[in-house]
Amino acid sequence: MFDSSESSTAYEWQQVYLSALVEVDGTKISASIDRAMKIIIERQQNLSPSNPVHYAEVLAISDALSSLRALGRSLEI
Repeated sequence: MFDSSESSTAYEWQQVYLSALVEVDGTKISASIDRAMKIIIERQQNLSPSNPVHYAEVLAISDALSSLRALGRSLEI
C-alpha cells in the first residue's frame, strides 16, 4: 500500500486518492477506490465551484474522480 508519509499533497483527500491508485492487493482495491471516491465527493460537495479560491481544487477533484472511475472500469474487464 502507498505510504502517504512519503508524499506531499496539496489537499487532504489526495492521500486516500493516491493510496487507491497504487493499491496492488486485488482483495482491497475496490474498497480502496470506493473509500477514495466517497471522501472526494464529500469534499466536492463542500466547495463552491464559483469561488475562485476553490478553482484549482475543483479541477483536481474532477481529474481524480475521472481517474478512479476509469480504474474501477478497468477492473471489471
